[in-house]
Amino acid sequence: MTLYHLLIAASSTMFLAGGIAEAKLAKGGFVGYALAAVIGLVLGALNAWMVYASGKWVYERTKLLSAGQQNAYVRALYSVVAVWIPIALFLGSWITRGLMRVVK
Repeated sequence: MTLYHLLIAASSTMFLAGGIAEAKLAKGGFVGYALAAVIGLVLGALNAWMVYASGKWVYERTKLLSAGQQNAYVRALYSVVAVWIPIALFLGSWITRGLMRVVK
C-alpha cells in the first residue's frame, strides 16, 4: 500500500462520512441512515475508481520523463487529491441531503 492508496481511501470514505453526518443532522431514522450509507458507498466506489484511474493516467503519461519531472507530476497529483478530500466530504453531505429530501 502506498500513500496514494491511503489518499484514495480517505477521499472515498469522506463521501460516506458526509452522508452519515447529514442523516444524523436530519434525524432521518433507519431509512435515512440506510439511504445515506448506500449513497456514500456508491459515491465512494466511483470516487476510488476515478482517482485510481487518474493516477494511472498520470503514471502512463510520465513514465518516459526524467525522475525530476515525474516527481513534480506526482507531487501535483498528491496535492490535488489532498485538496479533493474535504471537497468529497461536502459533496457527500450535499448529495445525501438532496436525495433525502426527494425520498421523504
